[in-house]
Amino acid sequence: MSGLVYLKEAALDCPTTDRYGRSVCHVMVSSASAPADPKTLDAGPAMVTIGMAWRYRAYARADTARARAVGVC
Repeated sequence: MSGLVYLKEAALDCPTTDRYGRSVCHVMVSSASAPADPKTLDAGPAMVTIGMAWRYRAYARADTARARAVGVC
């Protein structure tokens, strides 16, 4: 995760909380190839894509359209 977001300005989108009251967020950053562009890279699906994270099928219904579009679902 640090390779994707370290020392970058990030935008958090926290649409829900889990059963323990923790915020469940999307971490949005600018892509490495276009650091001056808007924050359009969701770090979660990016980590799944490069094999640094996995997704639980039990939470598949909570996947966003963006995550489904990049093929991490």
